[in-house]
Amino acid sequence: MTNRPQPRRGVSSLFVIGCVLWAIVFGGLLFVRFYRPSEGDEDRVLPDGTISESEDDGKPQTIVLEVNADQRQAVEQQLDDAKAKAEKLDEQVAEAKSSVDELQAAVEKATGDEAVAEAKTALEGARAALASLESEQAELTERITTLEVKVAAAHNGWSPDGLPDFELTERNGEKVTLQDLLGKPFVVAFVFTRCPGPCPKVSLQMRELQEATENLDLRLVTITVDPERDTPEVLRTYAETYGADPDRWLFLTGPVDVIYPLIGNGFAMPVQKTTTDAGGEYDVIHTSNLLYVGADGIVRGKYNSLDDQAFAELKTRLRRDVPKIEE
Repeated sequence: MTNRPQPRRGVSSLFVIGCVLWAIVFGGLLFVRFYRPSEGDEDRVLPDGTISESEDDGKPQTIVLEVNADQRQAVEQQLDDAKAKAEKLDEQVAEAKSSVDELQAAVEKATGDEAVAEAKTALEGARAALASLESEQAELTERITTLEVKVAAAHNGWSPDGLPDFELTERNGEKVTLQDLLGKPFVVAFVFTRCPGPCPKVSLQMRELQEATENLDLRLVTITVDPERDTPEVLRTYAETYGADPDRWLFLTGPVDVIYPLIGNGFAMPVQKTTTDAGGEYDVIHTSNLLYVGADGIVRGKYNSLDDQAFAELKTRLRRDVPKIEE
């Protein structure tokens, strides 16, 4: 009986196993390098601080955010300088208070009209100097608070100088600019009226905010991500569906080339129109985050409206930060 050579299965198996292990390791490295968990349903943030999206042809598209490293470093340096100045000013205020106390004691101990008059004059001068230092101290404290807000915004990809100006159209047909919104804090949502996904939930959460903050001096703003179809008339009907108070809850539309850069660069959120079939139907990828903006136009934070805990945190923050309506 002739012995036939057996195939070298051990070598082939090792080769296959090696290839599989290599693919797993390489794929894992790529995952760790580029994946970042998002707070919203569509956020995709790369390590360099840009938002990656997909065009209709499937090619990657990158929106460069307004904030760069130089801007972050500049505002951080301003904050460091202000804090250093505040430390020196605190020492000066403490010394001035000590001088006032000593001069007050001197006035009480002084004898003779001339000595008393001199002591009182010195005391008045010391009190004036202290008042000036305390005024400067209060102004510097306010500046530090403002700079801390700017630094926090810069670290989250938002401009420390606030949102860029824009002009959009409200459901009542009136033009609305950023300047019209400044002066009151506001919360912004992004939806479109034909949305089959999270938009109804987002709008319901905005309605809950409207009810929960009725005594707060706060605006609510919904911006459509499908302005080609969401005309003022369409938005008016949609707003009525959710019981939106026209004095407190605005619905804005406008040109795509205004809205999309505002969302992508100003709010640092993704937005992308994608074709769904050969007939020209399309969907819009967008975030479910609610953006909290201060009265100065600087974004304070983002909260995923689909996450109950995040939404509760937003309501708590609004009750803490936003002043009540004056009766």
